[in-house]
Amino acid sequence: MTSRDFITAEASNTDRIILYREGLFWKAYERSAYALCSQIRPLKPTRKVLKTLDGGDLISVGFPSASESAVLGDLERLEVASDRLVAAAPQPIDIEAFSAWKASVPVKVPAPRKPVEPAADSADTVSDASADSGRGVSAPVRASWLRRVLRVFRSCEGPEVCGEGSSEDDTARRIVRSLKDFNLADKTPMECMLFISELKNMLVNR
Repeated sequence: MTSRDFITAEASNTDRIILYREGLFWKAYERSAYALCSQIRPLKPTRKVLKTLDGGDLISVGFPSASESAVLGDLERLEVASDRLVAAAPQPIDIEAFSAWKASVPVKVPAPRKPVEPAADSADTVSDASADSGRGVSAPVRASWLRRVLRVFRSCEGPEVCGEGSSEDDTARRIVRSLKDFNLADKTPMECMLFISELKNMLVNR
């Protein structure tokens, strides 16, 4: 879905919390984000001005999908799908309060992007420094998994998971799909840290 789709879906929302699956996160936009923060849990919102909205802005909140039960608790689920979840808000959404809340959140200004320098080592090698940075997974195993993920990434086209294979290949495909779905430009540093933590859990607990 696009930013305009989120705006359209929320324009008539008065009593629901609509969540969209984005990689390893559930994201809520506009009125759903307000209902989630004001009625369920005070998550940190992000408000951005987008070119796709002709200079308009979009506000959102997110949380790891693994924390769904902890965040939503026993809220009534009205719709459940792999990429979308709709829950009943405990109370009707106050539209005026939502507008005031959104206006109180400062607009996030994107930092200028730095040019990416090519890596000194090839993707198939793991340096001593990187070997020391991981815990619970040995350097040969990490190198093997890096090659496996890269092989799956190169063999897939588009956002869909391709082919079938071993359980390890399935894990590699899940990692590839999560990486492709994760929009780094829209994430906060905390969301990036949680994303890396989820990826590590997928490797260690595969």
